[in-house]
Amino acid sequence: MLLSLTLAGAAVTGVRGQTRSIDRPATEPQEADWSVTYVVRPALESGLVEMTAVLVGEVGSGVVWRYAEGVQRRGNLTRPDAYDGFGQQLRVTLHPRGWMITGGSGAGMRLVWQVSAPGPEPVGVRGVGLGAEAIYAQGYELFLAPDPELTAVGADDEAVGRGPVAIRWEVFFDIPISWRIIVPWEGVGRRYDPVTAGGLWNTIIAAGDFRRQTIRAAGVEVTIGIQGRRPALDASVGDIVRRILLFGQNTFGLVPGDRLTVLLPTVARGGEEVLRLGGSVALGWESTIRLPGDVGALHQLAREIFGLWQGALKGIPAWYVEGGTDYLAWLVLYRESLIPRATFRQQLLIAERRYRDHPQTGEWSFAQEEARFGTTLPEWPDLPLSAADMGSLARSRGVIVSLILDAVLARETDGERRLIDLAGVVYRRTAGVEDHLVGDAALMAACAEVTGGNYLDSFFRDLVFIPGSPLVVEALTEILARESGQHPD
Repeated sequence: MLLSLTLAGAAVTGVRGQTRSIDRPATEPQEADWSVTYVVRPALESGLVEMTAVLVGEVGSGVVWRYAEGVQRRGNLTRPDAYDGFGQQLRVTLHPRGWMITGGSGAGMRLVWQVSAPGPEPVGVRGVGLGAEAIYAQGYELFLAPDPELTAVGADDEAVGRGPVAIRWEVFFDIPISWRIIVPWEGVGRRYDPVTAGGLWNTIIAAGDFRRQTIRAAGVEVTIGIQGRRPALDASVGDIVRRILLFGQNTFGLVPGDRLTVLLPTVARGGEEVLRLGGSVALGWESTIRLPGDVGALHQLAREIFGLWQGALKGIPAWYVEGGTDYLAWLVLYRESLIPRATFRQQLLIAERRYRDHPQTGEWSFAQEEARFGTTLPEWPDLPLSAADMGSLARSRGVIVSLILDAVLARETDGERRLIDLAGVVYRRTAGVEDHLVGDAALMAACAEVTGGNYLDSFFRDLVFIPGSPLVVEALTEILARESGQHPD
């Protein structure tokens, strides 16, 4: 019997276009086993978002609809109501990884649930805001996703795998006509294709009173959404993003995806200022921020865009991923004339001071600091809990160790190769490659490739493997001389 499910006033009876598996894109068009269509509909007066999901396809005795795992939610997602194609209510039971939906005709199902938030504005960019003027949320806050590998045999049986199932994903936004949608997905009008379940969750969803502009740089389509009355940012953000993307393309040689969104939402105080999630970057800047005059905001933007490449590195130490990205961002801003020489010098000296102020400066190596992340040490309650924290050794000491590595590489190659060159080599050796060297061994091998055989054993021994004291001023003076073309090689 043909399943007929009504969604937003239209019958969903088939699948169009390219299909995808739940975990990765299909390599070529194929017939989809399942079609999953979502409608995102804000309830403007209630501060809620009503979510509807329709699955068309053979589901047997039931389906497990998963939450995204390993996240700390700021909003609240209700228990879904579920119906089959004839409107008969299905059984909904709690599953360790989401909700198990069983019963009915077995030819498909429709789910409805609500998402609420603490208020109309998110508390920081990792928060959730649902109001009369906009919705702002991470994908994992909104979407449940069916997992064919957890499809139930029966209502009272354990879940078993169904095997590979090709899935076609669609998202429709049922929103006021004046609202703008900012998502890093391919789509037209109010219909978008997230491609995978990971694409649903690992992104930032924004719609509402955003001013939207689209630019193209380095083969990437960038959609910039700025909420509120901040017209001074419109042109400056686009220009800076374009310049950094082009620099990144020249450095790494590959572009991480073909779509990117940069969001400046209106946020309430008290949360994080920066969030990068998949192909989305959000910056919770105050309305007084002006670019390029605000150096801190400028560096945040450059760092997060470079993080699209650096954040994809697998098995690379945090001092290089975090501190190295900070240093590369400062170097790029200097080379692009977005900050003057004096600011470049000042910011690296500030990083040195931050490192010197760390209570374990002379005792912890990078590896020793990383070993304590995620643990509770009551004797040091104020120390950073993550390598991404500004006050961590990974970032503060990592910045200046990266500066010194830049100088060492230049010295070893008569000024021909620099940390920028090393970054490209590390990325090409590591990102998306399953079988490769990891840890500092990967960095040493990349250094040998850049220098023509020198693994820089002394540098790693003195400044990476032990808490040695970096000679910051000397390295900074050398780098500034090289950047101005005044260093004799």
